[in-house]
Amino acid sequence: CALVFGVVYTALAVWGFVHGDGFNPFGIFGEINMADHFLHLALGVAGVGAYIATPLATRERANHTM
Repeated sequence: CALVFGVVYTALAVWGFVHGDGFNPFGIFGEINMADHFLHLALGVAGVGAYIATPLATRERANHTM
């Protein structure tokens, strides 16, 4: 779950960095600026980091309960 979260937010950050400031992908959010892109990047890195920091045995046990 943390890996999916991290990958999605990292991809969102990269997408935002490519488009730059004033990016409003769906027209329903206010203008998204560079601070938002860095926030998405930080959340993505935290998600991937949480996945990496989780011991393998815990991940295997979680997969068997689903």
